[in-house]
Amino acid sequence: MTLQPDGERFAQSVSSRIDYDLLATEHFPRVARTLRLQTIPDDLLNHERYRSSRQFLDRVAEEGFEPLRVPMPIDWEFARRELAGELAPSYTNGDLIYGVNNGGKFSVDVTYLAEAEATGHVRIETLHRVNDIERGRDGTWIAHTDRISMDGVVLERKRIVADALFLGAGSPGTTRILVKALAKDLIPDLPDAVGTGWGNNGDRVFSVTTSLLSPGAWQGGPACVGFKDLGNPAGPLMIVTGPVPFPADLLLSTPNRPNVTWVRFD
Repeated sequence: MTLQPDGERFAQSVSSRIDYDLLATEHFPRVARTLRLQTIPDDLLNHERYRSSRQFLDRVAEEGFEPLRVPMPIDWEFARRELAGELAPSYTNGDLIYGVNNGGKFSVDVTYLAEAEATGHVRIETLHRVNDIERGRDGTWIAHTDRISMDGVVLERKRIVADALFLGAGSPGTTRILVKALAKDLIPDLPDAVGTGWGNNGDRVFSVTTSLLSPGAWQGGPACVGFKDLGNPAGPLMIVTGPVPFPADLLLSTPNRPNVTWVRFD
């Protein structure tokens, strides 16, 4: 789910000192173009495999909320090919909760990293694990790195030195390596707040059974429809469907509340 927060929620959960207007006019649209964001098209939403999503949207409207199709970096043609029998099911039977294994996802390896490598100025090194980062006395950055096999066996130990270092290991990986650097005093000027104010993904998953409403077996996904409730007394939230690969119709649907950009969990 690739969602743009509004200015108020961004200031609350990230920072009021960052120029949100610049993000909204320049950077968010650039990300949307690079990741080729799309919402689920009508023909798929109207397919039998997405009956649970349609039922969810109907219930959302009945409760007075505005239904939402969630923008995603997905080529929905892959879902069409699954339904046509050309590809093994992944999107359209809920298996994607284990990972999308047949393609169709505009992830960083086929977008940002591919474009960077195509410039000729970037070399991508796969199967490298950074264990520690350190600031040298001369101001350079040192990454203590293992080159590993597909089975995780260490094949070579490297000490990579650079003038600049950018961390992109995701929230857990980046936080972990900074906390290690702080504990080992590898970067002397790190703030003491490193590692604080951080939590897990924050999802709340619910199962809803409705005896007179049949969502069907093998509910299609991913979590492509939902709604926002930014004025909720408990705090702004979003609820989406999260289909799971049930092989039979259990009269069960699985909405969940994701932790998105504008939600803070303390």
